[in-house]
Amino acid sequence: MLRMSEDLPWMTTTRYFGPAGVLEIEELTNRILLSLKIDDDIHEVWAQIAIPAPLKLEPGDRVLAMGEDTDELYVIGILDTAKKEVEKEKSLNLSGGTRAQISGPQDEQTIQIFSNKRELLFEYNEKEGKARINLESGDIEFISQRGNINFFAGQDILLHGKTVGITGQSGIVLGILNTLNKIQSAFTLKPRQIGLQSPEIDIEAIKGNIKIEKTNVTGEQFAGKFNFVNLSMDRFETFAQTVIQKARNVYHTVSELSQFQTGRMRTLVKSTFHLKSKKVFLKAEEDVKVRGEKIHLG
Repeated sequence: MLRMSEDLPWMTTTRYFGPAGVLEIEELTNRILLSLKIDDDIHEVWAQIAIPAPLKLEPGDRVLAMGEDTDELYVIGILDTAKKEVEKEKSLNLSGGTRAQISGPQDEQTIQIFSNKRELLFEYNEKEGKARINLESGDIEFISQRGNINFFAGQDILLHGKTVGITGQSGIVLGILNTLNKIQSAFTLKPRQIGLQSPEIDIEAIKGNIKIEKTNVTGEQFAGKFNFVNLSMDRFETFAQTVIQKARNVYHTVSELSQFQTGRMRTLVKSTFHLKSKKVFLKAEEDVKVRGEKIHLG
């Protein structure tokens, strides 16, 4: 920073006299936001423009400022202009401080919108064809009172956030389209129903809990593999044409009655058949045959 007021006796009342960079211009109030270097620190201060028309300042220009204090500065001249014909910047300022700026060469122009706090809100790069909405603080809302809101993308749509919530009054559908543009797999949420439809479903978890009052499962084939199964129920019924069971050991414990009713019964035992009971009753409407090499009674 230049402090020429200390060397010039005719400027004894002036405490700042030196260069400054132009950051922003308020045409309505005739004020300009300057960047000053004071004791190796950069400060941003507002100053009044004392340059008569038709001279026009642009952001990036270097001007000559003077004043009794940094809170009361005046721009009295232009030291260097950053305005170039190929990289001309155009800006539109609102009364509240919001500013729209167009910068860059003719074939690579970018439009930017800044808030009154000089925060970047929107940016569009014409060459890259890329738009960006940025908000450092505050919320972003898309509202359509009587219409739809559609998002279309040729590639991916990504949602990132601390919590992502999707709600609907009548339903929510998440679907995957096939080559014929028809839904092939879908996850559907309705007010009183959840639907999951897909040619194949894979579920993997370390632990799971399922609580359903009434359950119906239908299918052509079921296969399961478990290390341990524990079932607890008040009533268990099975209906099948053919039941085949294979096990190394089978244990049945019934505290009261065990009844087996069949049209015919055949028991094949490779080794010993052992029957132990407090009382045994055998009743046949016709013959009873007992065959063996030795039969011991009593």
